[in-house]
Amino acid sequence: MSCHGFCISQLAVPAFLMLSAVSCGLDRGKVVDQGPPMPASMAVQPVPDRLVIADFDGVIPLNLFGWDNTAVRAANPEPSGSNRSAHVASWDKSAGQWKGMGFFTGEKIDFEKYPLYTFKVWSPVAGKLVVKFFHGEDESTKFELVVEPITRIREWQTVSVDLSMLKSNYYSKTEVVPVPESPDACGPFYFDDFILYPRK
Repeated sequence: MSCHGFCISQLAVPAFLMLSAVSCGLDRGKVVDQGPPMPASMAVQPVPDRLVIADFDGVIPLNLFGWDNTAVRAANPEPSGSNRSAHVASWDKSAGQWKGMGFFTGEKIDFEKYPLYTFKVWSPVAGKLVVKFFHGEDESTKFELVVEPITRIREWQTVSVDLSMLKSNYYSKTEVVPVPESPDACGPFYFDDFILYPRK
């Protein structure tokens, strides 16, 4: 598969990646150090001022997935700036539109109590992010939102979205879909610290 247009050509590849020339005209890496094995289940962790959905260190979500490529837990490629944590979610985007990653929370969320959703993204290209929520595997329950655009390239950016309109104690599956300015952009994306905060 080739990019047929825009492709990432000068991406700084983290030391923990073992390079192999593959599609998209980009040396995409194979994750070598993914940290300890993911436990069979891990519940979200409430603390007084937040609800941690996934931080990939202490709180690891159920069943990471992605398309065309599966998301995995991996070492943080750039532990600096707003994200110095040891592990993150890594997902390798291939060329084409409407591809992303996601996970199951294992329990349903009270969006009335915790309506502000934030997470961190490391993106190789500019664009926007779409988040989707589902009641289990039922596609008919999809709730979709466009969050703020990706403005920081190849560095960590924190994005936020108001989820106060979502039905509480109902959604248990989350998807994140990067929408690059060029639909054929491809390369590694990283995500971390999916956290809900109470209403201010």
